[in-house]
Amino acid sequence: MNLLKKIKSSQSFRFTSLNSINVLLRILIGVVSSKFLAFFLGPTGLAIVGSFRNFSSLIESLTTLGFQNGIVKFVVDNKSDKLKLKRLFSTLFFITFIVSLIIGIILFVFSSQISSLVFKGNKSYVILFKIMSFLLPSNVLGIYMLSVINGYGRFKRVIFINMISNIITLLVSIIFIYYYNTMGALLSIIITPLFLFFIVFAFMPERENLNQIFNFNFFDIEIVKNLSHFLLMMVFSGVVGQMIQIFIRNKIIGVSGLDSAGYWEAMNRISVYYMLFINSFLGVYYFPKLIEARDESTTRSVWYDYYKIIVPLFLVGAIIIFIFRGLIIEILFNRDFLMVKKLFLWQLIGDLFKTMSWILGMQLLAKQMTKAFLFFEALSFIILYVASLFFIPMIGIEGAVLSHAVNYFLYWLFLVFYFRKTLGIKSNS
Repeated sequence: MNLLKKIKSSQSFRFTSLNSINVLLRILIGVVSSKFLAFFLGPTGLAIVGSFRNFSSLIESLTTLGFQNGIVKFVVDNKSDKLKLKRLFSTLFFITFIVSLIIGIILFVFSSQISSLVFKGNKSYVILFKIMSFLLPSNVLGIYMLSVINGYGRFKRVIFINMISNIITLLVSIIFIYYYNTMGALLSIIITPLFLFFIVFAFMPERENLNQIFNFNFFDIEIVKNLSHFLLMMVFSGVVGQMIQIFIRNKIIGVSGLDSAGYWEAMNRISVYYMLFINSFLGVYYFPKLIEARDESTTRSVWYDYYKIIVPLFLVGAIIIFIFRGLIIEILFNRDFLMVKKLFLWQLIGDLFKTMSWILGMQLLAKQMTKAFLFFEALSFIILYVASLFFIPMIGIEGAVLSHAVNYFLYWLFLVFYFRKTLGIKSNS
């Protein structure tokens, strides 16, 4: 009872309760869109949508330059310095313009070739890449401005923005999938971030001084240099990570066929739904806490708070999900996807270790430990790639989720060893 009262009275638990509403809305979006895709398109449709999501995430990583977490850190460290914040906003504006222009031109000019590459020779979706090229600036600015608000520590505002955005995303996804089937699902992926931009803009601090903020005289190359650490970390993670996902999907298609790739995509979507809670909680609540932690003792208390509250809750949730996995599949998709049941065990085990490792990996970002971050990310990608090469030809689609579990188990062990001093683990030597 004392433990329960302690959990309920903690700041993290109060934030969890508020954040849960937002997470439930995002899950609702996933349930409805997954149901529509399963009904209209089946496993093949999910595989196509999965490929485009990977590509969209790759482009987002390139255009944002991985600056999101760096922006949070900069704002946390300079909340009271209005001049530095003006320089940050102005610098981000001009970076967005230049990078979006370059990548947008590439997307527009080579849209036919990119469509063929992403969709395995299918050029029917060229228009998607042309539309994406025009929407890049607003999408990137929306992400940047949300990071600024997060850096101010206005957690409730961040959640409220996400809630409004998620409701609009739900409506747009329903309409687009209903009327345009596969094309509608793909269009909703690239159009809905535009709504996030307008919503975030309305809640943006210093919005009334935009004419002063977006001034080239405020451009600061030192801010770019400061954020460049996050460029290396997040672009590497985002681009290479999405490429690995594309590789695994293509490997599954080659070994077991397109439908199997759709089953794997269905499992990934289910995983995304229940991992939303952990992901959003880490980004909005724990990341700023790790940035503010100035010594090992404070950092350790943040980690232990996470391990005492979040990990046990996830473990209980994972057991419930495994028990009711058949029902979950029928709710989210339909009986055609019951093959996904055999993927749950290794996926949940992998996601448990993923949950345990994320809080440690977040420290690498919070403290700009660039070399260590790149090393562990590269090591993780290599493990996943090699494991997939070995297990998928051996046991088919189950090899993909087994590779996921092996990867995150080893990733967590390596991080524990690296942070053993901060964790308070005594060495035998």
